[in-house]
Amino acid sequence: MKRSNLDNMLICDVALAEGGYNFYGYLSSGEDARFIIMRETTGETEYRYAFGKAADYTAAWDGRATTTGFRLPSALGGKD
Repeated sequence: MKRSNLDNMLICDVALAEGGYNFYGYLSSGEDARFIIMRETTGETEYRYAFGKAADYTAAWDGRATTTGFRLPSALGGKD
């Protein structure tokens, strides 16, 4: 079975219908704690992801509407 980039992550924030997008924030824990923010069009036709170190999550979540760091799911390698 293929693993997802969201395996071992917990959803911690949701923001719906912000500028045509829904946003979902995920965090992992542990030594190599990471975050993923998923951006979904409100029509559920496009999904993009931003990721980074858990320590940077608050700033990334606060800037979710203006960040240009969202990528296609296939581009997520889990490293900055």
